[in-house]
Amino acid sequence: FSDVVEVEGKVLSPGQYRIYSKPGTEYWDVYFYSDTNNSGLPTEWDANKIAAEVKVPVRTLFSPVETFEISIEDLTNNDAYLVMSWENTAVDILIAVPSKEKAMASIEATMSGDAITANDYFAAASYFQDENIDLNQAKVWIDKALDMKPEPYWMLRRKALIYAAIGDREGAIAAAKLSMAAAEKAGN
Repeated sequence: FSDVVEVEGKVLSPGQYRIYSKPGTEYWDVYFYSDTNNSGLPTEWDANKIAAEVKVPVRTLFSPVETFEISIEDLTNNDAYLVMSWENTAVDILIAVPSKEKAMASIEATMSGDAITANDYFAAASYFQDENIDLNQAKVWIDKALDMKPEPYWMLRRKALIYAAIGDREGAIAAAKLSMAAAEKAGN
């Protein structure tokens, strides 16, 4: 991890970790181990090298997994699940990342700059709408983006979504119609 993350609510510092588990019938104990210079289990287990330990419930799979599998699933802007599956069993470990703080800092830095582009306004408006942060500010930014670059259908579509979210039905319909016309003109 390049940033501090939370694993099932427990803080885990930036760094590299090996993941070990102790399977049980109802729960698995999962360990994030700071010593990565070994293969398999360490010859001597050192409890001081456990950076985080979590207990996660077992869930039964409907389709068996033939070989042990680790995957990242249900990825959102702010978290994802590290899923370990084997045979008829899986465990889901929630990993939360500080993306909101990083995104907000990036948006603030960009918006306080001198050379703000239409794409900057569009990205900020999109993020605010996706995260339901401040839809009125998203509206201001999408309008500024379209003042600078009035044609892109994807920006017009986002405008329709933002206007609909704030309850401006007429504005949303007008933007959606413009988006459709621009998309057809672009061959999309």
